[in-house]
Amino acid sequence: MLLEDQIPRIQKLISEKLGGLPKNALQNDMVMRTTFMRLHRMLPRFIRIAVGEATFVEFCMANRDRLLSFKGAVQERMQETDPESQTQDKTQTDLEMEEQMKELQELSLKVYLPTYPPKPLVLERSRGAVIWDLQGKDYIDFGAGIAVSSLGHQDPELLLAISEQASKLWH
Repeated sequence: MLLEDQIPRIQKLISEKLGGLPKNALQNDMVMRTTFMRLHRMLPRFIRIAVGEATFVEFCMANRDRLLSFKGAVQERMQETDPESQTQDKTQTDLEMEEQMKELQELSLKVYLPTYPPKPLVLERSRGAVIWDLQGKDYIDFGAGIAVSSLGHQDPELLLAISEQASKLWH
């Protein structure tokens, strides 16, 4: 059984069996692995026999961005039916994005030391050596900071340690 062909079914199972996931769950490898293990246990028996848990979890981890953006994909398909409103929505979204970028750039000029001219790029999230901007474009983070250079973004062990400590004491 090719799991690649089953992505729509897996997406449907995620929405039906697991419901909504916390916003930051996608970036936490341990939470995602546990979630996909739970999902494997909910699969029909013949699928569980054909595809082992480890294989299923690794496939889901490698494709989690596609699997968990099901709601967005459905909304995009619905919007594609009306090209005029899609153009208007996109234009409004672009205007809002430009305004947000402008505000962030003005703030950065007040706050940051101007050692080099800033590029008009606002980062939204990261995982490992990959970072994404507000428009969803992905980049390899070659200019990472000190801790990121040694651990990568969203290091699972570091996140676990922070989470454990935060459950004991957070100030």
